[in-house]
Amino acid sequence: MFVKFHHWLQFLLVMIGCVILGYFLGAYEVAWWMWAITFIAVAYVVFVDKGGLLLSNVWVLLLCGLGIYQRRWPSTWPVVNPQNPAAQRAIVFLCIWGAAVAILVLIASTSEVLQQRGFSRQTCLRYLGFGVTLSMLFGGSLHWLGILS
Repeated sequence: MFVKFHHWLQFLLVMIGCVILGYFLGAYEVAWWMWAITFIAVAYVVFVDKGGLLLSNVWVLLLCGLGIYQRRWPSTWPVVNPQNPAAQRAIVFLCIWGAAVAILVLIASTSEVLQQRGFSRQTCLRYLGFGVTLSMLFGGSLHWLGILS
């Protein structure tokens, strides 16, 4: 019973984390092609397991680097430190990067656990990929609809 609960808890943490990451993508108003590449990177991690972490981490670093380079800041978020907004941006992007990497590792380990339990790679991709995609879109819609702005 504990093993089953542990797997459901892990799946729930993946979904909650993806809602949060989707919210950040929505808050920073990234382009549609960045959303598409993010979904492809997540699907790659689900399909390949931990072997896909390097490539997806490069994508996360590229997204964070572009955000820092363009000096992006969500319009609905207040600037806490007006004298040094660059430091605030850097800390926020560092936290986003850490959360994204943690969620990617959790997605990879969840996919690996599902495959050990007898699910094929295609089934893992179908269920876990669909759940992650819906969670990220739900997180983005929380910002777009102004629910968490």
